[in-house]
Amino acid sequence: MNEYTAMHQMATHPMAMILPPDVFLIWCEIHYPNLPKVAEIKQLFQGMTPEQRNATVSRAKTLVKYGETLAEYGKAVASAGR
Repeated sequence: MNEYTAMHQMATHPMAMILPPDVFLIWCEIHYPNLPKVAEIKQLFQGMTPEQRNATVSRAKTLVKYGETLAEYGKAVASAGR
């Protein structure tokens, strides 16, 4: 994390002034999880055509696979001690 990013965080959230940057990010995930609400997703899906729903699910599956691949690579790099 560069100095500009750290200063920007401190200007936007008081906890960033107390916590180290990596701990602040963990704290943010705990207190402000980025989880979509099921009701909101259900409402969106109800307004879609079947083709749009299929395309949306396909993109979501692609993102999941991408995330799994990154996680596997991260574990491999960490276990190699890089």
